[in-house]
This record gives sequence, C-alpha cells and structure tokens, in this order.
Amino acid sequence: MAWALMLAAPVITLGFGYSWAGVSLPGSAGPWWALGFLALVSQFAAFWLWYHALARGVARASQLQLLQPFCTLLLATILLGEPLATAPWLHAALVVPAVCLARATTFIPEENRP
Repeated sequence: MAWALMLAAPVITLGFGYSWAGVSLPGSAGPWWALGFLALVSQFAAFWLWYHALARGVARASQLQLLQPFCTLLLATILLGEPLATAPWLHAALVVPAVCLARATTFIPEENRP
C-alpha cells in the first residue's frame, strides 16, 4: 500500500493542485503542520504499522481494532475536554472483556508467537 501511495503521488498532487486553484491558502504554519502530520503519520506510517500487525495474525489485529473507538473516546475526553457520556463506557465494559477473552483463546501458530 505504501508503494501504491508513492506511485500515485504525482497524480494525486495534480488533482490536489486543480481542486485548490483559486482557494486562498492559510498563511500560518499550524494548518500546514496538521496537514503534514495527517499525510505522513496518520496515513503513511499507519499503513506500515497496520500491515506489520496483520503479519502477526489477522485475528489479533482485528480484535485490537475493536478497542480503537474506546481509546479515541478516552483521548477525546482527556485531550479535548469532551464530556463523558455513559453509554460508550457501558459498551466498553462489555467489549473489552470480550476482546480479552478472544485474545486469550485465539490460536496463534508457533512461528507467529512473540
């Protein structure tokens, strides 16, 4: 996937330039840093990490992905001051033990064990 992104970069850049023609660009550095972070870390590096996790086992990676929304809620509460709603945490109280149980009982081939 990373190579596909690298090969598609010239075409994507042309489309980006065409769609932004005539748009006033932000003058401060903050939005540009955010765009660079999204492009390099959230997209490019995340592909590498995701496929690295998949190489260890699809079942394990998909089980951990079930916890991602709750991690997002927790970080939004801590970093952004979002209000704590009860329903997501009740769901987490059901999902987290299920994921832990599934991880404990998932067969892992000998060559993929840490």
